[in-house]
Amino acid sequence: MKISVWYNLPTGGAKHALFNHIETLKERGHYLEVWTTDYASKDYFPLSHLIKEHRKPLAKEIFNLNQINSPVKRIIKSIKLFKNIVRSV
Repeated sequence: MKISVWYNLPTGGAKHALFNHIETLKERGHYLEVWTTDYASKDYFPLSHLIKEHRKPLAKEIFNLNQINSPVKRIIKSIKLFKNIVRSV
């Protein structure tokens, strides 16, 4: 089975659990690719040693979102940003 994984996890237990899940799925013969952001931890349990990993740079876009004062405008901009991310994957 082809499996696509999207994550944005810092160093910690959740990243460790994701690493273990991906390792097990790969051992069972599944094809996996991972997409993540430049915020996600890449040194702690690096997934790129197991499977192909794509990194999307979001630091600038997240910073720009934080500059928007209106919560409604911030939500609308966030939705557009994530739609663009999904299209690019």
